[in-house]
Amino acid sequence: MIETNKFSLSRKLFFEIILRTRIQKGWWLYLSLLIIGLVHLYFYLNTLNIFSLFWTLICMLYPVIIYIMLYRYAYSKNQEIFLSERKLFFDSEIIKIVETEGSTSEIPYKKIVAVKNFNEYWMLYLNKEHYVYVPKNIFNTKENFERFEEYINR
Repeated sequence: MIETNKFSLSRKLFFEIILRTRIQKGWWLYLSLLIIGLVHLYFYLNTLNIFSLFWTLICMLYPVIIYIMLYRYAYSKNQEIFLSERKLFFDSEIIKIVETEGSTSEIPYKKIVAVKNFNEYWMLYLNKEHYVYVPKNIFNTKENFERFEEYINR
C-alpha cells in the first residue's frame, strides 16, 4: 500500500465546503427569495404596506440565518473527530484512512459514486451526503498522485 503524508481538514475549509454544497443544491431557493424580497421591497416603498415589509424581511433574513447556522455547525466542538488529523493509504483495490486516534476506515473504489475535482482537493462522494476529503498536496511523489487520480477516476 502506498502511504501519504498526514492531513486534516481546517474549520474554515469545512465551512466553505458545506456552504458551497448548500448553495449548489438550493440556488433556486435563494434566487427565488431574493426576487420575492426585492418585489416586496418595491411594493413597500410604493405603498408603505406593512405586509410587504414583513415579506421583505423574511426573504432577506432567511439566507443570513442559514449562513449563521452553517457557520456554527462548522465551528462547533462536535466536529473535532471529523476534522482530526489522518493518514491515507491506497492501492489498486481500496483506500484506507487511519486517524490519529487509531480508528481505520476502508473504502473500495467501487463505493465511490462521484468525484468532484477542485484546485486543492478532491471530494470523494460515497452517497449524496457522505464524502471523503482528500487534499492534493499529501502525496510523496508525482507518480503516487497520478496513480491515485487514476484509481478514483475509473
